Amino acid sequence: MKILLIIVLGFVLGIDFLAAQEKQQVICGTDYRSALMAEKYPQLAAEREKKEQLIYEMSQAREEGQMDEAGGSGASRIVPVVFHIIHQYGPENLSKQTILDAVEQLNLDWQKDNPDLSQARTVFQAVAADMDVEFRLARKDPTGNCTEGIVRVESPHTNRGEDVAIKNLSRWDTRKYLNIWVVRDIASIDGFTTAGYAFFPGAVSNALDGIVIDADFMGAGERTLTHEVGHYMNLYHPFQGGCGGSNCNLSGDRVCDTPPTAQQNFGCDKSTNSCSNDSPDQPDMLENFMDYSSCDVMFTTGQKVRVDDAFTVYRSQLISQSNLVATGTDQLYPSLNCKPIADFHSEVQVVCQGESIQFEDLSYNGSVTNYLWNFSGGSPSTSSSANPEITYNTPGLYNVSLTATNSAGSGTTEKKLFVNVLADVSSTKAPYSESFENQNFAATGWSFETDHSTIEWTRSDNASFSGNYSLYLNNRSISSSDGIYSATMPPVDLGAMLTAELEFKVAYAQRSSSSTDQLRIYVSQNCGKTFSPRFVRSASTLETAGGQFINSNFVPSQSQWQTLSLSLGNYLDVRNLVIRFDFISGGGNNIYIDDIQISGAVGIEDQMAGNRMISFYPNPFSSAVNMELNTTDAREVSFTVLDAVGRELTTIDLQQLTGKQEISFSPSELNIKYPGMYFVRGRIDDAPFAYKLTYLNP
Repeated sequence: MKILLIIVLGFVLGIDFLAAQEKQQVICGTDYRSALMAEKYPQLAAEREKKEQLIYEMSQAREEGQMDEAGGSGASRIVPVVFHIIHQYGPENLSKQTILDAVEQLNLDWQKDNPDLSQARTVFQAVAADMDVEFRLARKDPTGNCTEGIVRVESPHTNRGEDVAIKNLSRWDTRKYLNIWVVRDIASIDGFTTAGYAFFPGAVSNALDGIVIDADFMGAGERTLTHEVGHYMNLYHPFQGGCGGSNCNLSGDRVCDTPPTAQQNFGCDKSTNSCSNDSPDQPDMLENFMDYSSCDVMFTTGQKVRVDDAFTVYRSQLISQSNLVATGTDQLYPSLNCKPIADFHSEVQVVCQGESIQFEDLSYNGSVTNYLWNFSGGSPSTSSSANPEITYNTPGLYNVSLTATNSAGSGTTEKKLFVNVLADVSSTKAPYSESFENQNFAATGWSFETDHSTIEWTRSDNASFSGNYSLYLNNRSISSSDGIYSATMPPVDLGAMLTAELEFKVAYAQRSSSSTDQLRIYVSQNCGKTFSPRFVRSASTLETAGGQFINSNFVPSQSQWQTLSLSLGNYLDVRNLVIRFDFISGGGNNIYIDDIQISGAVGIEDQMAGNRMISFYPNPFSSAVNMELNTTDAREVSFTVLDAVGRELTTIDLQQLTGKQEISFSPSELNIKYPGMYFVRGRIDDAPFAYKLTYLNP
């Protein structure tokens, strides 16, 4: 019988069974992903089949007394380990202590030192095995430098845990290190939460060899890593292939002292006996680390033999003495004094002028004894504290750098434009418009973020409602569900508006009736620290393709756009309103946005006992425009003239005006050169006013 056929059949049976189970169970993704790899790389599957045949022949030789039992004299095999923490500075950026706890739990389980082993039933305690393996964090990196065996990489890929994307971010030679990638989330399988996955030795290329694990399943008392390392060491699930066949060395999990199991076990019902073809007939071994039960506490002697053979056939270089020396694991956790790798973060990076930011040192790879921070635009501009608080008084974008030092050396990191300080009164004035025709539109203050992938909103010439460009999200290529893709407008000053409305054009298509995409709009009145939801459209009301489902790449025609709007009437006194567009991906097609504008009535905001103190006439005007002021007290008047897109043309300051005043301004004095609509925005003392003017050809 072909071993490969048995393996793949086991995968398929396991996957089919998953679909019938209650959702939200936590599972391992190894079977599913391994089946995909076997289909994608048949040459590797064929080579692995040959090696599995060799392992079978080794087991037969031992049974016939032609070969000694594997495992040697009991001296532990040492496996060098490196953890790659892929994060976005959330809880997935695990502490060093959590990682140490995870390694300790792994060693307890693999060396039969876990205290809860006593909970195993007597019939199974008799075959419980010390796997004769010790896991040690690497003490030398691939170039021989001092390391604590932990690498940290900031990336949105942490949200999906996909093989190539994650592993290309950070990888040490997989023949010399057990690579473990820790992420915030892994794509679910048929609705089941995926805690982790690994590949069997030889089943994938060296570039993909290793383990991916959800950060939520790391630390003391967590057994997911114990389970996934089992796959990495060539152990199958006990339910592999269901109840298996007559030859326990060739069917099921290829281990004879683990009773065959028809399906994965959740919970801890020890009365379960799903297969009766074993002799003697035994209940399912829920105690086994390779099942999904909640009472897993042991490996077996037969599993140890299979791991022994895996070291011989697949992973001999990993545990060789020369490799232990090269990775610094030939000694048990020697005293280290590595040069630190500087890193830091802050909960907020966008603040209003005059506010402060609390910075947090997150340096790693060595204990830090001295800090040197540099804060451009900050007060103070330097600090030697571990977690300084810095005030920013001037609007702008600012760099932050940290140098972390100990006796072994220093590490420095600089984050460009890390801090964004917004003015109390935004320089971008309403009325406002953006049609994305300028390729440098993002430089005006737009920003883009995603929490799920490297795909984000971008300027595109695929389609537009007007002009040649629009804002575009390649949603059709997004494989994740519930990923959030944000486009944030620059802060806008609404002080000149009597009424205000956000209006934009949108084009979007569903791929099927199950598309669950959403477009949401949020607003912030405090420089982006907090946002309030103001608008939501689901896929069925957002779509503009006439109700048809489009599976191919959606590029809208001119008729496949709609106009959407949102009243901003509650924010007329906000001088730096931030508006954010969030698209929540849910299996639909592409979305386009064009011709965003904030418009409305522009006029006088009267804050002084209802008196209308200022006016401009004639309006429209051609040769000159008159400003008339009526006041009984001395007033300071200043105003700015803006063109139709909000560009400031000139500012006029008038001091100590009393009584009825009339002042005439020519177009050249106002820097008005072309016929069209213009805006006047100003203040009489502390009272704001605004006016709309129309200039005609003289």
